[in-house]
Amino acid sequence: MKYPKMRQELISYLEGLSNKQYQLECWVNKQCPDSIKNDEFDYAVHFLFDDTDCAKNPEKLIGIILYDQEEAKVVKIVCDHIDQLLNKFGCQKSDYEYIQLPEWNNILMSSKSALEKLLSNNNYCRMSK
Repeated sequence: MKYPKMRQELISYLEGLSNKQYQLECWVNKQCPDSIKNDEFDYAVHFLFDDTDCAKNPEKLIGIILYDQEEAKVVKIVCDHIDQLLNKFGCQKSDYEYIQLPEWNNILMSSKSALEKLLSNNNYCRMSK
């Protein structure tokens, strides 16, 4: 893995995207855990769409921040759901408005699946060393 810290950042964003309670507390009410000073939906979007190729071509990130094709696939699904949401509703809603939309459930579920996949690979790779 070329950039393990960047992988950890991806995992952190997937944790936030998969947890509605966290979103309400931290993104909406600005009551983030002590280890996190500030967080919002926009940060995850910028990481996935602007700072990395996760949204466009996650396969290019295999060996960089992703372990394999399966990870690329599940991360792409998350990005596709976010892209669909933003294309349908625009980029001007508040975090609270986004997470109240029925389509937000697609993001929650796909993020949870992606998170589980990445974490299971983390554990597997640690054990196999």
